[in-house]
Amino acid sequence: MSKIDQIRLKNITEALKPTDIFAVYRDKTWIPVKGLRFDNLIFGDPTILETNLQVNGYVKVTDTDPATSSTTGAFQCDGGISVDAASWFGGDLLLEGGDLTLDHGGLVNAVINLHGSTEFLIRATATDTFQIRDKTAAANRMTIDTSGDTTFSGNVSDDSGNVRNNIDTEFLKAYTTYYTEYTYTSGDLTQVDVWDSAGKTTKLFTKVLAYTTGNLTSVTLTDEVNSNTLTKTLTYDGSGNLDTLTRSYS
Repeated sequence: MSKIDQIRLKNITEALKPTDIFAVYRDKTWIPVKGLRFDNLIFGDPTILETNLQVNGYVKVTDTDPATSSTTGAFQCDGGISVDAASWFGGDLLLEGGDLTLDHGGLVNAVINLHGSTEFLIRATATDTFQIRDKTAAANRMTIDTSGDTTFSGNVSDDSGNVRNNIDTEFLKAYTTYYTEYTYTSGDLTQVDVWDSAGKTTKLFTKVLAYTTGNLTSVTLTDEVNSNTLTKTLTYDGSGNLDTLTRSYS
């Protein structure tokens, strides 16, 4: 068996085909080469492969040009990219003209970890709203409009599973927009009722305030439309200063 230590291909002007057979002329004998292995190759520009390329090691691109469009940057691809393992991006990731779908393979409790040195920002243009919905929901689960107002279609819970509804925020919006009535008892405000209009067709919110020896001790806010209730309980120290404020949702 003859051993070929080095093969140099030079001035190839036609595209190579899978059916091509290489042979090496050595010692007056043509030796067919069934497979070629290349180490430390340097290709000129451009190098065109008409068939598939399989790389069993890593691929390193030393060009440092950043991508500013889909046709710039150190690595350019006309088609899609399939990645079967963890990927790391050291710079910004821009999606232009397409959607981003995060699929956790059907597993429950999929987690997206968002890390920033001081903050993590999600930005939309001044005329866009930011919306989050689940895979089967016809309506948005969360919407942030252009003024920054946030609307949730369901409950919001903390790490302990306690429900945190946005009743306070919705009450303030309704309080400044719709018809409001006030009830006083012995000079203290004891109830605030918010209606859809002065005709009082639909009641939106009821806020009930309770006092003990002149101190406000509880505030119960009820969303009459969605049947959600927020109760705030206040306690005071011996000097009459506010000591604790707790919230409970139902």
